[in-house]
Amino acid sequence: GYYSDTMAGFNSGKYSITADLDQRVSAAANVVTVAKKIAGVDQTLLAAAEEAVNALSEPMGPADTYAANEALNTAVEALYDAALPLASADQKDLLSEQHSEFMSRGTILRNSPYNEEAEQFNKDRNAFPASLIGALWGVDEAEYFA
Repeated sequence: GYYSDTMAGFNSGKYSITADLDQRVSAAANVVTVAKKIAGVDQTLLAAAEEAVNALSEPMGPADTYAANEALNTAVEALYDAALPLASADQKDLLSEQHSEFMSRGTILRNSPYNEEAEQFNKDRNAFPASLIGALWGVDEAEYFA
């Protein structure tokens, strides 16, 4: 139904938040892999980025996924900023390529229409008579990716 269609924008399909997030996590993991091969990179930053990548492997709702994505962004940006000046020319190319993909997927996620769709669903769900029917059927509000 309507709730399933709204949630599909979050977790299914080629253009869903989950699909773009999977690509973003993959690019982040590649940044970590390249950074591990660069001498002098702060191990704390590597560990934080790896932890942030791994945190997104667990299934979560939209709000928790958003928070984990923000933590990933912070960790990967710190690692990238530290690793780039220490990298060889080839490593810089690899880092930059993966970082560009990582940032591009972040832009796509920020511009996703999911929150607008969730907001419309919640407005419709809370209007009469849907609010009564939803209460009887246990239909919850859609969670925001925020």
